[in-house]
Amino acid sequence: MKVVCIADTHGLHKGVSVPDGDLLIVAGDFCNQGTLQEAVDFNKWLITLPHKYKVVVAGNHDWITYEMRNVKDFNSKMLSACTYLQDSMVTIEGVTIYGTPWQPEFCDWAYNLPRDGEELDRKFGMIPTKGGRMLNVDILVTHSPPYGYFDKNQDGERCGCKVLAKHVLTRIKPLYHVFGHLHTGGMCDDNGITFVNAAILDDNYNIKFNPPTFVVRCLKYERW
Repeated sequence: MKVVCIADTHGLHKGVSVPDGDLLIVAGDFCNQGTLQEAVDFNKWLITLPHKYKVVVAGNHDWITYEMRNVKDFNSKMLSACTYLQDSMVTIEGVTIYGTPWQPEFCDWAYNLPRDGEELDRKFGMIPTKGGRMLNVDILVTHSPPYGYFDKNQDGERCGCKVLAKHVLTRIKPLYHVFGHLHTGGMCDDNGITFVNAAILDDNYNIKFNPPTFVVRCLKYERW
């Protein structure tokens, strides 16, 4: 299955050249101001894309999803052209994908939780453990990068989440970890995990990076 990833389009999605593939993953910040109209416009654009499967996770700019996060099925209905994940997972052709939007505090944006705090630990602790009694997570989608992986800001400071990195490296161990938030782009393999920063824009909000792609074989896990 060919997977295509994008993040941080900030309303400029119509200018992005998206490669064909089987699965499109959006790792947050498809809005800029986070309005309902921006989300509706993004959903209409998703409908035009040929990918059989589309999975979306929100980011800190996607305010409308944050405001409606506790309204039953609202975000899934608003983003009807995709599978919307919020601390939840889906299995597509044997590949299990988990999505979560939370991040360490960043200005006064959506999905903020105290950096290095217990709330982040609880949120990321909800993600199934590799070898546990649930399906293993093949592809983890977050908005925040884990600390140490494509997470430097314009000043060269690392802004990734240490709590997320701990869970990813020691407990979850997905095959792929897709994220955005820091506008750096990039892909690397480390500790048996492929880390993918799918941000499309640079720090000046210009389209700069091409959507990263990878191929994952369809995996079947038996429940214990």
